[in-house]
Amino acid sequence: MDENLVTVYQIVKAVEHPPSPLKFRQYLERYLAELEWWPYGSDYEILSEVTTPYFDHFGPEDLEMNMPWKYLDIQGMNHTAFVHASTCFESVLHCWLYINLLFAPDDPSKKSRIELPQDKSAPIVILGAGVSGLLVANMLRDLGYEAVRLLEKTDRYGGKTHTVPEGFPRPQHEVKNTICELGTCYLSPAYDEMVKKFAQFTTDVGNKQVGFGGPTGNFRGIITKGQFSGKFPVPPVVSYPEYILLKAADETGMSPPIGPDRKKNAEALQERIADDLDAYCVEHERIMGRQKPMPLKPPDPFLHSKSARSFLDFLRSNDWESLVGLMQYGYSVQGYGPLDEIPAYYGLVWVTPDVARQIAREFRNPDGKDIVTAWSLGWSDVWYHMQRGMSITYNVDVISVYRAGVLDD
Repeated sequence: MDENLVTVYQIVKAVEHPPSPLKFRQYLERYLAELEWWPYGSDYEILSEVTTPYFDHFGPEDLEMNMPWKYLDIQGMNHTAFVHASTCFESVLHCWLYINLLFAPDDPSKKSRIELPQDKSAPIVILGAGVSGLLVANMLRDLGYEAVRLLEKTDRYGGKTHTVPEGFPRPQHEVKNTICELGTCYLSPAYDEMVKKFAQFTTDVGNKQVGFGGPTGNFRGIITKGQFSGKFPVPPVVSYPEYILLKAADETGMSPPIGPDRKKNAEALQERIADDLDAYCVEHERIMGRQKPMPLKPPDPFLHSKSARSFLDFLRSNDWESLVGLMQYGYSVQGYGPLDEIPAYYGLVWVTPDVARQIAREFRNPDGKDIVTAWSLGWSDVWYHMQRGMSITYNVDVISVYRAGVLDD
């Protein structure tokens, strides 16, 4: 193609939260010109941009203080639930699982943490029509509550989901728009149960899971500069599968998949990665248990260990250096932060055994199945169908909350 559509996100950590549109446009023009991998020089046009503060989340010190579980312990007090993404992680999946944890426990014998009114016509107010707000409103609708109202500060629903459909440019003979996602982007095998649950908002209305960059997708180029020690030559750009093996060889000291023994060395690295993924799953379940999206009690003493400071520390403390390249894509490239910065707890929340085991199977017996997928019509289409029929009031600034005779500022 003579032209391409490129989505760039999390390009800079701005001091302002968020920067003004003018300041952000200046950031884009400045940093795009400085990026060595940017192939377009000055021959590009910025079609649209979105500015948003990043998700609030608990840092290492907060996790050591058991803050997520302190929030969990007070859920339901004053007839209130706090279901913002920061309580559990930040993905759609974790928001949905956390809401299930509060309102619909897996064990039917367990009482819901949130005491809902017996009267299905009782008024319930949700602050925010972002992803969490829509998900909990949908659950209350499924439970039969008739007077649920959402108050949204902005003029749109969907929160940090921004789906931008572009008609052109596109490949010859293609008639569909190109879906550019900002914010909510991907799915993995961990989403399977949620996808089935929300079929009426997704697959039933033509929104399909599509692969990209995998066996049935397109080339994903990984820039290698600054990622290797120099023990062996590495091209400046490699495919994602090549990067995983080259990075594993560099991190572990095993023979790289190059030269006359390329195939044998590649197979040895693949087996090492699969074995380390198996061990990762065992350790994951020991630390996190099987409750989703988070253990019901803090995983001490893990949270106070040195290996918990970052996801990279966790991998290296267990001699799983072969997984660094794999996790860089599964975590860093998808926008959740560098492995040496994000606490290990969040890595464990995100890369669960149901995902890791499928990746291990793919390394041992490739079947061409896409592990990372996206919605063909984008995530905004999901929220469009989900919010239909909901009572949402936009451009509302909530300054106080009145509960049964008690006014809270």
